[in-house]
Amino acid sequence: MSKMSTRVARAIAALVATLALLATSLVVAPSASAGEIDEVKPDNNQSKYVEGTDPAAWLFDPLRVHRIDIEISQNSYNVLNGSNYYNKADYQAGTMKFTTDTGVVVTQNKSVGLRLKGGWGSFRNLDQKAAFKIKTNFVKGQNFFGLKKMTLNNMVQDPSMLHEATVYRLYRAMGVAAPRVGYVNVFVNGINYGLHANIETYDDVMLKRWMPSTKNLYEGAYFQDVIGSQYRDIEVDEGDGTDRTDLAALANANDTMDGAQWYNTWSKLVDVEQFINEWAVERYAAHWDGYSWTIKNNYYLHTTEQGVFSLFPWGSDQTLLGHLPFLETNSVGVMFIKCIQYSPCQQLYKGALRSVHLKAVELQFPSNVDDIWAAIQADVRDDPRKERGYDEAWGTANASKDFFGSREWYLDSEIGTDKATNLEVTYQFTGFGVGDTATPTVTRRGGTGSVVYKIVGGETNCSVNFNTGLLRINKLGYCRVMARSSAFDGWAASVDVDVFDNTAKPGKVEIAPIEGIVYNTEATVSFTSLSSAQASISVTGQCTYGNGKILALSGEGTCTLNVEAPADGEFTSASASLQIPLLRVQEGEIPLTDTLEYKGELPKGGFINLVKVPDQVTGACNVNQLKLSSTASQGSCIVTFNALNTPTQAFPRTVHVVKLVNGTQSFPATVTKAASFSKKKNTKVLLAKTRTIKTNLGASATWTTNGQCKITTSGNSVYVAVKAKTTCRVSLKSKSVFGLPVVTRAWVIGY
Repeated sequence: MSKMSTRVARAIAALVATLALLATSLVVAPSASAGEIDEVKPDNNQSKYVEGTDPAAWLFDPLRVHRIDIEISQNSYNVLNGSNYYNKADYQAGTMKFTTDTGVVVTQNKSVGLRLKGGWGSFRNLDQKAAFKIKTNFVKGQNFFGLKKMTLNNMVQDPSMLHEATVYRLYRAMGVAAPRVGYVNVFVNGINYGLHANIETYDDVMLKRWMPSTKNLYEGAYFQDVIGSQYRDIEVDEGDGTDRTDLAALANANDTMDGAQWYNTWSKLVDVEQFINEWAVERYAAHWDGYSWTIKNNYYLHTTEQGVFSLFPWGSDQTLLGHLPFLETNSVGVMFIKCIQYSPCQQLYKGALRSVHLKAVELQFPSNVDDIWAAIQADVRDDPRKERGYDEAWGTANASKDFFGSREWYLDSEIGTDKATNLEVTYQFTGFGVGDTATPTVTRRGGTGSVVYKIVGGETNCSVNFNTGLLRINKLGYCRVMARSSAFDGWAASVDVDVFDNTAKPGKVEIAPIEGIVYNTEATVSFTSLSSAQASISVTGQCTYGNGKILALSGEGTCTLNVEAPADGEFTSASASLQIPLLRVQEGEIPLTDTLEYKGELPKGGFINLVKVPDQVTGACNVNQLKLSSTASQGSCIVTFNALNTPTQAFPRTVHVVKLVNGTQSFPATVTKAASFSKKKNTKVLLAKTRTIKTNLGASATWTTNGQCKITTSGNSVYVAVKAKTTCRVSLKSKSVFGLPVVTRAWVIGY
């Protein structure tokens, strides 16, 4: 199983730069349609110099000049204008409107932070051509096409205004993490501050594009070097400023070691290939304001979680003019000195210089200068705050283009004519456990010098044969292998590193939120796990789990959902828990009684049985536990049940109004009056004009006879007929309701 290495990540980034992307559909850029929009769509405006497929890539097209308008309060303006290089004011709140070169407003009214930036030679206040930092995440969670910060350089020390866009491209093409560059005209409160370089900011957003991990990012400036007396003063831009053990280890090697001892120790602490490539571009581009020259300025030191350093460039505006001797070591950066003084390291540096020149030729940097100048010259000419004349800018741009033509002569004169090589070593494992081995696949551009191998990180975890490169895993963990080809028969030396980490990655389980489960209902369980192994699911509390769902057995308390994902070889085991509130069923009003005859009225002297003991009774009623009785024949009484929660149900506060009525029970007028009379056999006598008979209080009634007559119905009426020569007796009797006496009515029919 092969692993993506730091070298591979850098190679991919360099390849993207080398190809100078023409596949515009892969790059996010603004659409040509006008109007206010929050997202932009691909168009065909971006140039071949755009690198990357991230949402912000189109912003760093050096052939397009956009516009930024910043509005801040007058007080904030005054605060910023009172800044100086030694005491810069904090970010001031404002709004930003970004307009593309095609006139499309891609964002506006976004709250941002604005402050001034610049070093000793480039800082300007707002009365001059100021440089700016924009914090686009000034409001938490906000960004600008994924960017948290924007760096807008004023380019006052570069009349051509194209050095940064050109030189950083060369760094990136050599696999060195360097900013992408675009252009904007900047307006603050409507004041035109002229053309600025939009420099990609070194922060966690940019670092994720280049580096496998980040522990710390240090910013070195103005004669600061990585030595014991100075490293504590180097600024920390990312990471934990209190933990400088990585920087201390590098400083200790620089302070106490030289030659092979220093190189062997140093190569375990740094990415050798990347450091040497960075120095080679610095000297090749005559970057006198960087690490490898006397000022030791404008550089970043990045460390991974494993403590491996990389060197990043900054401040490349004053480049491509004059010449810096390639091997000069007088009062320059200590690591550059020690490398040049140790022959194997110097050989690698010479080879890197040749590779830089080949890359500059391959990417046609004189044409690059022409392209950028053609794109920005009108904005340079119209810049109201430029500090150099247009003729000087034009002359500097042409001198920058001519600069590349002299490089080969200087290389031949100072470092010899050995040709550049390129060594690439990769390992492919069939297994990836303790005892597994792998042999390297070696690819190189030219040269037949021998290749030697050594472990430069994780020495206890792996071992390698010095000559054959056979690698063995001794212990699970991190491992770095460095391969180096020697200079031989007209070919320069070359170096490459492959990185392995055969420890399991931390597993992770995330459970989708469940806001709550109502008693006796189910909720579906959903979760994600990095591990591919089958996860186990369990619950605790008043609930059960089955078939991917949780059933609530109660309406109060919580239920805990537990998900455990075992390790799968790539990810460690992981677990997660979710506390789920159990919710009661929200019921309607509490009923007053289950007495069927009760229809909202209660007769005087009568009573009903309540469903629960009331919390309050007012009016002409008495209550005794569950028995409510009336003491009046008119008016009403009010029965109140307070809100009630049971383990499974929730009832709201309920108020019942009981109407009080007369307590005498009687039959309706449809029932004939009681009587005694004589009739012939089979003669029908009308008893009632309705079949279903209820009293005025809702009590039902039943008919009875002595058996000597027959009750019949016809239509809606009730009759009785004498069956024989005898006396028929018929009675109608109501049920007892509300505890009141029954009502009876009788008829006697003689023959």
